[in-house]
Amino acid sequence: MKAVLSTQCSENYGAHDWSGKGDCPQHWKMKGGNTYVFNMSINQNMSEEFWARIEKSVTASDEYFEEYIIGTDVVDEIDYDESRYVDHWDAPWYAIVRDASILFTRTEMYDERRAEFQGLAGRETAYEVLPQGSVNNLGVTYILLTGERIPYSEWDAYFKSKQSVA
Repeated sequence: MKAVLSTQCSENYGAHDWSGKGDCPQHWKMKGGNTYVFNMSINQNMSEEFWARIEKSVTASDEYFEEYIIGTDVVDEIDYDESRYVDHWDAPWYAIVRDASILFTRTEMYDERRAEFQGLAGRETAYEVLPQGSVNNLGVTYILLTGERIPYSEWDAYFKSKQSVA
């Protein structure tokens, strides 16, 4: 079974000019949101601790930014259809709940309008949320139309080598 959580993000444009003293100016602007998909068991679905843990892993709030849950669905594995929850131009975050962290992965496939140069098909992104709430960014890997995957750490060198050939 799957838990599908939809979020709304907003950014406080007033906080960018704030000195940090007194009340923070409020000028919130909606910035879209995310879809998170968690695999879960029936026991996890019935566990308040499980739901609190996954909610904490996808929400954030401070003077500058907030992300909060606006919808939750529980779906049987056989009935899950990604297109019912995510627009065709977007990609969900798939989450694996582990003992020591929650691992999030996302694969975004580009169309011609989003491609940064000919041959780029998309990118994969991964991060994990640790129990105390800190985030460990695991990196980005670019996907070429050939199927080749280039880690972010090697992207600049790869991109420059392709530009010098052209």
